[in-house]
Amino acid sequence: MWMRPREFKINGRLDHVVQIAGVNVSPAHVVRVIKDIAGVKDANVRFYEGRLQVLIVPMKMDELTDAFAQRVRNEIVRNLPAPARPATIRFSASLRFTDMGKIVGWAQDKDQLL
Repeated sequence: MWMRPREFKINGRLDHVVQIAGVNVSPAHVVRVIKDIAGVKDANVRFYEGRLQVLIVPMKMDELTDAFAQRVRNEIVRNLPAPARPATIRFSASLRFTDMGKIVGWAQDKDQLL
């Protein structure tokens, strides 16, 4: 936004890309990659404290084992460059939203740090 003829203020990005460690990262792309992992039903990514966090919904909660969590982590490492890898992986039975459209469920019992 232009403040004066020779002064402007940057208001933020319009392309929904975030910068992590100097690299442009598309959270939407990260979600697509994670949702392509076998056994993943849904996922949501948020940018928090300079890193991405992901909330993953498995196809079936009873399949949420340590082996499944490790396989998801391995696929993320294999398919995303380091800046695009979520720093935290959380699992939930579903993605729930408030009336205002904000996602609920980031504080889950089952966390795995990358």
